[in-house]
Amino acid sequence: MLAPLATHLAAIKRRLLIIGVTIAAACVMTFLYAGPLIEWFKRPFSDELIFYGPTEALFAAIKISFLAGVVLSLPVILYQGWKFLEPALLPREQRWAVPLFCLAAAFFALGLVFCNLVILPLVIKFFVSFGMERDLTPQLSVGTFVDFNVKFMLVFGFAFEVPLVLTLLTRIGVISADMLARYRKHAVLAALIVSAIVTPDATLFTMLLMAVPLMVLYELGILGARLFGRRTTGQPPEASTPGAVSVGTAGQRVRGVVFCLLPFVFPASDALAGDLPQLQTPAPHGRGVVPMFAPSIQAIAVGKDQTVYAGSFGAGLFRSSDRGATWESAQHGLRDPFILCLTVAPDGTVYAGTFRAGIFRSRDRGHTWEALNAGLKRLEVKSLLLANSQVYAGTGDGVYVLGEKAASWSSVTKGLEDTLVHTLVIGADRTLYAGTSGKGVLRYKTGTADSKWTRLREGLVDHEGLIENFIRVLAMDKEQSLYAGTFDGGLYRSQDKGATWKHISRALPNDSIRAVVVNDRGLFVGTGRGIFKTVDQGRQWMPVNNGLTELSIQSMVDSGDGTLYAGTNFGAFRSDDDGKSWVGISAGLTPPAQ
Repeated sequence: MLAPLATHLAAIKRRLLIIGVTIAAACVMTFLYAGPLIEWFKRPFSDELIFYGPTEALFAAIKISFLAGVVLSLPVILYQGWKFLEPALLPREQRWAVPLFCLAAAFFALGLVFCNLVILPLVIKFFVSFGMERDLTPQLSVGTFVDFNVKFMLVFGFAFEVPLVLTLLTRIGVISADMLARYRKHAVLAALIVSAIVTPDATLFTMLLMAVPLMVLYELGILGARLFGRRTTGQPPEASTPGAVSVGTAGQRVRGVVFCLLPFVFPASDALAGDLPQLQTPAPHGRGVVPMFAPSIQAIAVGKDQTVYAGSFGAGLFRSSDRGATWESAQHGLRDPFILCLTVAPDGTVYAGTFRAGIFRSRDRGHTWEALNAGLKRLEVKSLLLANSQVYAGTGDGVYVLGEKAASWSSVTKGLEDTLVHTLVIGADRTLYAGTSGKGVLRYKTGTADSKWTRLREGLVDHEGLIENFIRVLAMDKEQSLYAGTFDGGLYRSQDKGATWKHISRALPNDSIRAVVVNDRGLFVGTGRGIFKTVDQGRQWMPVNNGLTELSIQSMVDSGDGTLYAGTNFGAFRSDDDGKSWVGISAGLTPPAQ
C-alpha cells in the first residue's frame, strides 16, 4: 500500500487526467458546431459580427467550444469529484452528496441560461441603442462579443451556486442564518466590488445588472438557511444562546479549511472575531460552548506554578492561572500571532517560537515579551527544548543553542544545514535527538568537540519499506526509550538510542502522529482522529476521546500533577483522569479587539 499522501496525489492526478481528456474531447466535438453556437450567442444583436485579425474568428470559436465542452463535461467532472471525496465521507454524508452534486450542476446550468436569455439581451440592447442614438453604426467584432458573453455567463453560472452553498454551510453548522443577515451590508459591498472587477466594461449599468442578481441570490441563500438550516431543538440549554449553531462531522472538516485560511484573510486582532457566532459542542455535563472560530492551538506549556500557556496559529498567545477556566491575552511585545512552540523554565521564564518572527522571551509570566533572535539565520522556529540550563531551538536551518547567560544563539547545525527541525528531545546522557522534514531522526552528542549530527534510520521504515524521513514529534520515557511520531507513517520506538526502531502503532486508525506524552500511567498519542492510549507498548490501543468535540489534535502536554492538556484545530481541552474524559477550555481564546 502506498503512503497515504502518495495515494491521494495519485488519485488526484488520475481523476484530473480523466477530466482533462473528457473536456478536450467535448471541445473537439463542440468545435464542429462553433458556427451555430456563435449564431445562437448573437441573437440579441441583429447585425453581422466582424473580425479584425486573421486569428480572431478562430479564437472566438475556440472559446465558444471550450464553454460548451465544459458544460457537456459536467457529469464527468462531478462524478470524478464525487469518487475522490466519497472515501472521506461518512455513510450518512454519502447519501446526500450525490443529490447535492446534481443540484449544483443544475444551478450552474440555470445560471448560464438565465444570463443568456435575460441579462445579456438587456445589456447588449442598452449599449447598441446608446450608440445608435448618437448616430454611431454598431460593428461588433466576434472576439470582443464572445469574450463579453462568456465572462457574463461564467460569473452567473457560479453565482447561482451561492444559495446552495450558504444553505449547505448552515446545514452543517459552519454559519447561521442570523450571521448571514447580520453581514448583509458586507455582502452588498462584496457584490458591488465583484461586479466592478469582472464586468467587461466599467459602466454603472452593467455593474448593477450583475450586482443586483448577486444580492438577490444572497437573500435566497438566507431564506434557504432559515428553511433548511440545522435545527437547534433537542440540544442542551446552552444552544439557545443567540447565534448558536451546532456542529457535525462534516461541519468540523469545513471549519478546518475556513479557519486555516482565516489568519491570512483577517489580522489576528480583527474585531470580527468578537462577532462570530457560538458553537454548541456536546461536551460532558452540558459544558462546552466555544467560539465558532476557536483558534488552532499549536503549542501548550505549563509552568511549575501550574500557569498554562497556549500558543495559537494566528490568534496569538494566551495565559491561564486557573487551569484553563479563563484565559487572558499574553502577547504584549510579540510581533507574530502564529505561535508554533512554547517552553517554560523552572524560574518561570517563558520562551515562544513563532512562524515568522523568531523567538521571544518573557521574564514576567507572559505579560511582556522581548525578541531573542541574535545569531539565528532563519526565523521559523518549530521546536524549543530546555535542558541543562540551555535552550535549544529547532529552526528552518537546523538547531541553535542559547547558553544560560548568552546574548545570542550559537549554531549546532553541522550535518543539519538548511533542514527544518520539527522536534527536539534530549537523553540522560546529554545526547540530543532531532526530528526533521526530509532527513528523519538525527543524533548529536552535546559537549563534544567537533561533534556532528548522525542520521538514524535502521528500522524506521513504513509498510512499503520506505524510510520515514518526515518526523513530527519525539518523546522519551524514564527508561530512555525513544518515540518518533511521523507525519503519516505512525509511531516508532527505539530502545537502543535510535540504532534500531520498531513500529508500534499498527492498531491505530490514523497514522498521522501529532503529539506524544509518556508518563507512569501509559503512552498517549494525539492523532488526526483523536487521542489514544496504550499500557503495553503499542500492542493494544484504546481511544480516550470522551468529551473531545474536535479530534484533530495539534499538541498535548502533561502538567506533572496528573492533568493532561490537548490543543486541537479548534480550541483546547483538559483531562483530570488520564484522558478518560475531557472538558473544553476554549472560552476566552479569542484575540483582543483593537
